[in-house]
Amino acid sequence: AQEFGYPVTVYVTTYYSYFNRPVFDPALNYFLWKRRDRKLMLEEAMTQPVELNDGSWRTVASNLKQYATKAGFSGREKDDLLRRLSVALSFDYEELCRKRVLHLMTPEELQQVRTAGADVQLHTHRHRMSNSKQQFDREIIENRERLQQITHERAEHFCYPSGFYIPEYLDWLQELKVQSATTCVPGMATPKTVRLLLPRLVDTSTVTAVEFGAWVSGLASLLPQRKFEMDERSYLPE
Repeated sequence: AQEFGYPVTVYVTTYYSYFNRPVFDPALNYFLWKRRDRKLMLEEAMTQPVELNDGSWRTVASNLKQYATKAGFSGREKDDLLRRLSVALSFDYEELCRKRVLHLMTPEELQQVRTAGADVQLHTHRHRMSNSKQQFDREIIENRERLQQITHERAEHFCYPSGFYIPEYLDWLQELKVQSATTCVPGMATPKTVRLLLPRLVDTSTVTAVEFGAWVSGLASLLPQRKFEMDERSYLPE
């Protein structure tokens, strides 16, 4: 941002910013993916050993996440589960934590990027959405309160976790005085774009330099697009 003068917005989920340990879901995926050649047995959550490979690790990850959810684990209890998993898979968990692999920025680091010119905005407190208005409001309000402690400003712009939204969210966000909300739907914003359904390009490792250049130039938005399917992993029905 400083080198090229581009505006930058950092959308922050605040739970793991304050509880600064590896984020549970991606850390769990990372451990199992890295040990695809191992056999895993975690007695508390599994009835028998499982051979981890390219075809099984995602299923194991999903089962372990469901186990933690059904058990109602807190962030600290999930962290303890990651520690036990790291032992079972011969990971040095403390070294990973020292290197802060799969961590979010701390409040102090967010203050630094804010001072450097980045805009720090809303992304829910726990990266969770709900069809319950009460739960939805609580996620935004707590997220806003935590960010205000860091930036001393009221956050008014939002990014949907995993790009997931339902029609009701637009009215709920308006009631919360949110001015804009960003989806994961690829596209270019125009004067006619609904401000609570802003498109964007999600630049992942699978996006080639040619594709990225086409989006930056605006050409890609004129070409046929595959239908975007929302990721429901961050959606928690009531």
